[in-house]
Amino acid sequence: MSNPSPANNSLLEIGFFRITLGIYLLIYNLPFWPKLDLMYGSQSMLPPGFLPDYLVRAPAFFPWPAAWFSILFGLMLLLIALFTCGLLNTWTLVPLYLLQVYFYHANPLIIHEAQPLANLFLFLFFFLPPDSPPVLVGRPRYVFTAENTAELRGLLRIIIGFFGVYYFIVGIKKLPDPLWREGLALQYILDWDGVARDNWLTAIITGHPWLAKLMSYGTLIFEMSFIFLIFTPLRILYIFAGLGLHGGIFLTMDVGSLSLALVVWYALLFDQRVRKQLMRFLSSDKRS
Repeated sequence: MSNPSPANNSLLEIGFFRITLGIYLLIYNLPFWPKLDLMYGSQSMLPPGFLPDYLVRAPAFFPWPAAWFSILFGLMLLLIALFTCGLLNTWTLVPLYLLQVYFYHANPLIIHEAQPLANLFLFLFFFLPPDSPPVLVGRPRYVFTAENTAELRGLLRIIIGFFGVYYFIVGIKKLPDPLWREGLALQYILDWDGVARDNWLTAIITGHPWLAKLMSYGTLIFEMSFIFLIFTPLRILYIFAGLGLHGGIFLTMDVGSLSLALVVWYALLFDQRVRKQLMRFLSSDKRS
């Protein structure tokens, strides 16, 4: 079996990034589908008293009828699915990007720090060459050279760096909060009615305050050190720690699907050989 060419390696990397981004967007957006009335209107999915009265009483944040909201949200989900399957060309990425930005920036009640990061990645993908022949006309074939193959590897490392910056910013935002500084944040969150899931893991954490405090401090340390250690041999430890963190949030909190979506990005952290083997397994073309 011949070794794959640098061009094929680059196509595999781009395809892996595309599939990872598409799966993230699907996991993030699908849970909102049965809650479109909350997302469209001024009612918050956050606990009562969390928002000031002027926001709770505010009118709908979208100027068109609710029926159009559902249609456009459904269109966005369809475009995400087509993008994940590699069926969108450059110019059909534009409406997907605009819909993503509009839905999550027009309504201040739907806020999650990772979504602007996903929008940035979608914007970056606009400038990447296609990893397969486009179904729709509008993007020429791309010829890889040793120079731009190296540039692509650098870009993928930058993308991982952005992921680390996201964690660092989230950690910095927690520091002024005395609940996080005193290690009481997780216990406080799980005491909210309507937020905590009623299961064995929640019971264990809430029943052992020392464990909740340890996990609160552990979350801070993980978020603020991720960017500095993710490119070191400690990377594998951070992968497992991150999977445990987001898996725990998903199991204990009703809004955990937003956190679970972040697990998808961990696929980018694995060794390049692992990513290439996985892409070959998923590809219909098994030739090297």
